Amino acid sequence: CADECGVPNGDNTSCADECGVPNGDNSTCSGCTDPEANNYDSSAIVNDGSCDYVVSQNIMLSQGWSLVSTYIDPVTNELNEIFSDVVNDLVIVKDEDGAVYWPQFGLNNIGGLTIGEGYQVKMNEENTLVVSGSLIPYDTSFDLNSGWNIMGYLHQNPYDVAFMMSSMNINNLIILKDENGNVFWPQFSLNNIGNMNPGKGYQVKLAGPWTFSFPVGDAGRYGDIYVERPVHFEEPINTGNNMIIGFPLESWKSTPSIGDEIAAYDEDGKLIGSTTFQGDHIALSIWGDDLTTDNKDGISEGEKIRFKLWNSLTGIEQNLDVRWLEGVGFYTTDGISIAEQIILTNELTSERQLVKITDVLGKEVNGDEKDVMLLYIYDDGSIERVFIKE
Repeated sequence: CADECGVPNGDNTSCADECGVPNGDNSTCSGCTDPEANNYDSSAIVNDGSCDYVVSQNIMLSQGWSLVSTYIDPVTNELNEIFSDVVNDLVIVKDEDGAVYWPQFGLNNIGGLTIGEGYQVKMNEENTLVVSGSLIPYDTSFDLNSGWNIMGYLHQNPYDVAFMMSSMNINNLIILKDENGNVFWPQFSLNNIGNMNPGKGYQVKLAGPWTFSFPVGDAGRYGDIYVERPVHFEEPINTGNNMIIGFPLESWKSTPSIGDEIAAYDEDGKLIGSTTFQGDHIALSIWGDDLTTDNKDGISEGEKIRFKLWNSLTGIEQNLDVRWLEGVGFYTTDGISIAEQIILTNELTSERQLVKITDVLGKEVNGDEKDVMLLYIYDDGSIERVFIKE
């Protein structure tokens, strides 16, 4: 006689399912067979379609303004849902087109997150945003417009910004800024950003539109960048909008000394930018007024920028007279101005006065030394080198 499989004198084994069950339906050994899934079942033989690929990314939201992005395609894409757990500390979210999610007024004309885009976020208090959904492949293509964009970062690890942007025609990339006003500026070979980091967004200005995708991250990471902070001038408030002033090394009529500091002020004397000269080109971030506050936090649109240099050797501040190669000396949000010539000006109307005399190592002396080179330092910041003969 035949078994249930139709085999004469059979034992039904020839019609067993993949689990070895005669006439079975694979249900006894089915499950998720993909090791990349959250619910991978190592004992499963048959994939039953139940694999769960939901992953999460924790994004630190600093107090004040920051630029953020995600490598997650959210399960729920509406911004009010995504930010629901941090909404009590959230002030506003803005996209690159100026659309907003503003909980205070129940406004959301952004809608949902767009893959490849970054967003400006202002928080009353620091908090952590958790975004859950499916992982976006790091090399997913997205479109960037001519002019300014806020782009997202799709890698899960930090990588050197110069390499990450290398898939773009370098002539098309004008400048890239992070949330702190640091720049990657190919024109001047400036990179004080270092690595692009997961969770962060970046403002990028292009000469023309570009369909962009990140390269594979096999070029290693950029070493930590140490940025010399000013010690004389304070640091300005991050107001969420800025412009970049370029001071090329060759634009100085009298080159500053390493350690000298440059500061920018609005017409009311409010500090709106500061940096330290390190013997190279300078990209100085100028911070504009934050219109979400009642106070004037930075410089207003169209307001004139005033510059000062602090001489680290003499301790004297001097005004800078700047003549422009590109742009103007007035504030424009996301503007770029480049100096053609920078001249030290003397605010004092009286004849300059000798402040001190030092040797070439900076040690103060009385001027009686013989057969040495001495530095005569005056109150207008000027320095004379004098060789004293016996």
